[in-house]
Amino acid sequence: MTTLAERTPVPVSVDCSSATVRLAARADQLQVEIVDDGVGGADPHAGSGLRRLRDRVEALEGSLNVDSEPGRGTRVAASIPA
Repeated sequence: MTTLAERTPVPVSVDCSSATVRLAARADQLQVEIVDDGVGGADPHAGSGLRRLRDRVEALEGSLNVDSEPGRGTRVAASIPA
């Protein structure tokens, strides 16, 4: 399979980070966790992506936590009533 990077007319370097997605049903909660090994530094108060995600989770009476220390990847965990 040919990737987009291989088809571009300019030199491209691809450095992929890995990510893990976990889902668990516990009692009356659905727990979702996404962890990556990226550069970290995601700020849930800056930009709109994480804020909108938090708004959606809270609209379902759930909670969203973001841990993203620079240089250590990011962990986003949500707990939603089932």
